[in-house]
Amino acid sequence: MQKPLDLKPYEIPEDLAPKAKDFCETLVQDLEKTHAFYKQQIAFLKQQYLIALRAMRPNLVSVTHLKELFDEAEMTVDPVVSTEIDDPEEKKGAKKKKKKKPAIPEGAPRTIVEHDVPENMRTCAEDGSTLSPMGYDIKLELKYKPAQFEVIEHRFPKYGCSQCKGPVLRQPPLPTLIPQSYSSPELLAHIAVGKFTDHLPLYRQEKIFSRSGIHLTRQVMADWMIKLGQALNPLIGIMHERILEAPVVSADETPVKILTKEGVRTSAQAYMWQLSRWGPHPLILFEFDMSRRKEVAERLLGDYAGYVQIDAYAGYNILFGDGSPRIRVGCMAHVLRKFKDFLATLNKEHRKGHTATKIVRIIDRLYDIEEECRGQDADSRKSQRLAQGAAKILDELAEFVASERLSVAQASPYYTALRYADDELPHIRQYLKSGHIELDNNLAENAIRPFALGRRNWLFMCTEDGAQASANIYSLIVTAKANSLDPYTYLTKVIERLPLCKALEDYEAILPV
Repeated sequence: MQKPLDLKPYEIPEDLAPKAKDFCETLVQDLEKTHAFYKQQIAFLKQQYLIALRAMRPNLVSVTHLKELFDEAEMTVDPVVSTEIDDPEEKKGAKKKKKKKPAIPEGAPRTIVEHDVPENMRTCAEDGSTLSPMGYDIKLELKYKPAQFEVIEHRFPKYGCSQCKGPVLRQPPLPTLIPQSYSSPELLAHIAVGKFTDHLPLYRQEKIFSRSGIHLTRQVMADWMIKLGQALNPLIGIMHERILEAPVVSADETPVKILTKEGVRTSAQAYMWQLSRWGPHPLILFEFDMSRRKEVAERLLGDYAGYVQIDAYAGYNILFGDGSPRIRVGCMAHVLRKFKDFLATLNKEHRKGHTATKIVRIIDRLYDIEEECRGQDADSRKSQRLAQGAAKILDELAEFVASERLSVAQASPYYTALRYADDELPHIRQYLKSGHIELDNNLAENAIRPFALGRRNWLFMCTEDGAQASANIYSLIVTAKANSLDPYTYLTKVIERLPLCKALEDYEAILPV
């Protein structure tokens, strides 16, 4: 650590001319203000660094370790609102632990192997009587068989007239998704699920296949995935229409790298947009676009009329102009996250008494109401929210945030969280109007999170066509999972039946809902 500057204090001489003395006093005051300003800026940057480091390494770096890097930075001015917190009632009991799933499910295929005692040994050593059966001691063993490949050779006998040399008679070729290809529905589904569910890039799958003696190049698999994604366009169109029929839709987006644009090698940042509906039969749609411009959001929602739940990204503002049939709904999770990020930079003793902790506790009360309403129909959910005072809690939160914002320095991360909350709470309040609306946009974020996780493995997409094909496949897989369908089984069925679809009803029959 560098030593502080050894500066000597200087006093303004009394014999200076009045104008010179006034100038010196003004200069000293300006220097003190400049010093205070930059001290505040340094403290702000320290806290921003801690928040970013905490986000990147949440399990590896504790707050204590972070504080060893930087000193505590307090950046509030004299508050108008008291910073003392009246400790509310502690949470009623700890959250129930999730019930662990058994390692071996009940319905798993089972082979019974009995290890019996020889008959001549089933006598009592004391009196020689025959021993009686007393049930079993059971030991379970989970056996694994590596993936096996099987070649299906389809033969089409040909018949012709040896006299007139007429046309050859044979059965027509089988309808397949990718003609002139040795891919099967099972293989295509396996590759797609490996890439988009298990986050295995194609070059890794190539190596896995080669260990079984199958030399399937990543270029071939990439071509198959593009053709599969393009074949899903009719299903994606129907899903898009059904999402726009819902009373509430959610929207989100995440960045992705694209390696070539219009055939030219680049490293441009593009975006994967998401549009979804939730409820008993969720539908999740992904759309690729090279930009994050507001026109993309407008194209996705079209003439939709209803509630749209989003984050605070300004690109959505165009959707809610004067006379718009759409109503903006905010996300409480984003508000809560900003206060928690700020609190994570404080020492434990400072955190407990900080006003941000009170804000978090108020928000937790809203989530407690949501937990009690979970699983109810929309009308009951709306009624219970109002009956349990969610509106009053929101009023209390909005009033406290607004007054606290006036008492905090603008160069503080705490002020950033307060400003964000102050701006978003009017939009979040819309969730009280309908039981179809969630308190936050977490369902949409959870759907897009596996994509962000997979992106760390495959880093980029090669072409725009490949990116949109990936979006189509990912839409179907994520929607299948959201509807408790096994992605591999469902995708195999789709690939088998898609070449046979002729009418709208045929496509609707293989939707994941």
